[in-house]
Amino acid sequence: MADDDFKIFISWSGEVSKNVALIWRDLLDELFDRVTPWVSDADIEAGSRGLDEIKRELDGTSFGIIVVTQANQNAPWINFEAGALSKALPNAATRVIPSLVDFTSPAQITSPLKQFQATLLDEEGVGKTLKAIASAVEVDWETKKRSFLRMWPEYNQRFSDTIVNSFSPHSVVPRSTEDMLQEVLTLLRDMQRTRESQGIFSYSGEYPRTISGLAVLDEIHTAFSRVGLDIYEARNIPSEDGKIVVEVLMNENIAHANINDLNEIADRFRRLGVTINYRLTKRTQ
Repeated sequence: MADDDFKIFISWSGEVSKNVALIWRDLLDELFDRVTPWVSDADIEAGSRGLDEIKRELDGTSFGIIVVTQANQNAPWINFEAGALSKALPNAATRVIPSLVDFTSPAQITSPLKQFQATLLDEEGVGKTLKAIASAVEVDWETKKRSFLRMWPEYNQRFSDTIVNSFSPHSVVPRSTEDMLQEVLTLLRDMQRTRESQGIFSYSGEYPRTISGLAVLDEIHTAFSRVGLDIYEARNIPSEDGKIVVEVLMNENIAHANINDLNEIADRFRRLGVTINYRLTKRTQ
C-alpha cells in the first residue's frame, strides 16, 4: 500500500456478511484510485483472526465499513471491531458506517452499533457511504456518482445473489412448525411497530419488500424440511402490491404425492401475508 493511500477496514462476521464484504471491496477497488480496502479472508467466529492482526490492520486505517446482518449485530467480535475503529478514528461519527444487509430501517438495530450512522444495502444507502468516502479522500462526488450509477446494476445483482445463495436449507436448525410460524409472525409485528412509529403505514398484511424476504425464505426452507420434502429453490418474485410472494421450485412427482402437506404450508404462510406459488419440474437431480 502506498503511503498516500486511503485505507478502509471492512468488518464482517458470518458467511453472508463475509460475502457482502468481499463485494464491497471490489466496488471500492473499482470506483476509487487511492483507496485500499482490507477484508480478512478468515472467519472471525472461528478465532482465526487475532488481536495482533486486527491492531496491525487498524494502523493507518482511515475509514471503516461494518457489514451487519440481523444475525451478527450482537456478535462480540463485530462489536469489538466497531469499537476499535471508533477509538482509532477521531471523527468516527462520519467514518465508521455500518452497512445493513437484511434490515428495512436503521431503527431496527438493537446492538451498540446503533450509535453509528448506518445505511441500508440499497442504491441510496451504498451511495451515502461512497459519498462519505469521496469526501474523506477529497474527490468530487458528482463525478464519482456518475460512475457509481453506471456500476450499480451489476453490484446490486451481485449483492442480491450472494445474500440469497448464502442461505442454505441444510444450515437451518430444525424447529417445530408452530415455533417457526410464531417467529415469522413476531418479525412481521416488529416491522409493523417500526413503520408505525415512523408514521409510514399501519400493517395490513403487507411485508416490506426491501428486506428481500430473506427471513421468510429461511422459514419456508425449514417448513419443507420439517415434513421431509426437498425443494430445488425458493425465491422472491416481484409483487406490485408490496406483499411478499415466494416461488418454490420442486419435483412434480414429490409434489403430487404430498399435495396435502403443500396446501397446509401454503395456507399457514398465507395467513401471515406470505403467498407461496409452486412451480413443478420433472428434474430428478
